[in-house]
Amino acid sequence: MANYKLRLYDDRLGAKASTEALPATNRVLYVMEGMATLAADGNAATLSGNSAWFSAAETRVSAGADG
Repeated sequence: MANYKLRLYDDRLGAKASTEALPATNRVLYVMEGMATLAADGNAATLSGNSAWFSAAETRVSAGADG
């Protein structure tokens, strides 16, 4: 039987802030409010509030103009 863990984090990025590269692993990133650009595997997606994105690759997150 597979061993899975669910971890929830509440990270808040300031206006136009970005993260270091998040290591490759299965993850879902949910944007609660504001906007964020998520980049992985040479692809990028810009999400607005109340939307989510999945990737298993190394990922970078950049906040929008309002954080």
